[in-house]
Order: sequence, then C-alpha cells, then structure tokens
Amino acid sequence: MKRKSIFMIAGLSLTLVACNATPEENGNMATENTLNESAKIVEVENGNTLEKENNTTNNEAKETNNATSETEEAKDYSVSLTYPTTDYIVDGKEDQKFKKIETSISADENEIVEKVINQLATTPEGESVESSGLEKLTVNSTSFKDGVATVDFSSENLSGSSLDEEVVLSSIVNSLLSVDGIKKVEILIDGNTAETFMGHMDISQPFDNFIQ
Repeated sequence: MKRKSIFMIAGLSLTLVACNATPEENGNMATENTLNESAKIVEVENGNTLEKENNTTNNEAKETNNATSETEEAKDYSVSLTYPTTDYIVDGKEDQKFKKIETSISADENEIVEKVINQLATTPEGESVESSGLEKLTVNSTSFKDGVATVDFSSENLSGSSLDEEVVLSSIVNSLLSVDGIKKVEILIDGNTAETFMGHMDISQPFDNFIQ
C-alpha cells in the first residue's frame, strides 16, 4: 500500500507541475518545438538543394568530358581525291582516265565521308582535271559505320551518260576507299539499294575495290 501511494503522489505531482505551468512557459515550449521542426525542414531542404547542386555539377562535368572526347576524335585523314583528267574527258585518252590528288582532311568519323564528298564537288585549278559531276547531284546524307562509307543520293536529276556515271562513281568510290578505315563504299538512292546509278553501272552491292 505504501508503494502505491508513493506512485500516485508522484504522478499527481507531475500533473500539477504541468497544470501549474504558466501560459508564457507553455508558449515558450511550443515556440521551441516549432523552431526545432523548422530547423529539421530547413536541414532537409538544404540537403535536397545540395544534392541538386551536386547532380548539376556532375552533369556539367560529364558534358565537358563528352565534348572533350568528341574533340579528341577529330584527326587528319590522308585522302587521295580522284578526278577525271582533261586528257580523258576532252581528248578521250583512256590510258590517262583519272588523276589522284593527295590531300589531308581534318574530321572525325561522323563527318569524314561528307567532307570527302564536298571536296570532290569542287574542281581544283591547275591540275589538268575536270569536274567529277558531283556538283550537279543532290546528296541526301552520308555516314560511316563498321568500315562502310554510305552515300545516299536523291533521285532528282540523277541521270546522265555512261561516261557521266563512270566519272562520278569512280571519283566517289576511289576517293573514299583511300581513307584509312573505310573498307567498303555503299551507294544508295533515296535511302534504298538500287540496281544502277544512272542506268549503266551496277550499285546493288557495296564497292570494296577501286574502280579501274
């Protein structure tokens, strides 16, 4: 009985203390609790902000590394650009059909085919060569993957004589096959495989040898 009385008295004392606390003290306790909760919220928000900032920094670092890698992939390619000779086009000398002009093109793998085609569309002066005929045609796209260089032409204005066809295909195929890494040259028309280019030469399969 004595132990029970002691516990009851202790419980009653705690209740009285709580009840006797002044409104000001209760207000201070409530304010303190509110401040603690606010501090927790701020801490969580700051943590999220810090995480977002870290993610942003990491993403920027990745983008910088990717840009650096792309820049490092660019290199100088040695290319033998092939053009029809004046002797062949004007005088019909078949023993001197084409002339190779050595040059260097700075590019990465994604743009080397396009740059070679662009070069071939321009006829160099003072080299006794004629136009490849590429400037008259429309190239839809170019690509280079797994050793295969692909040139896709538009069917618009794609016509000419057997000589025109020989000249443009020889210039393209022989020039691209001279590039390090290119093993085959694929010619497409409007994105599709075709039997011939201008009605004469077979282009149904990729070229893996120089056109003589």
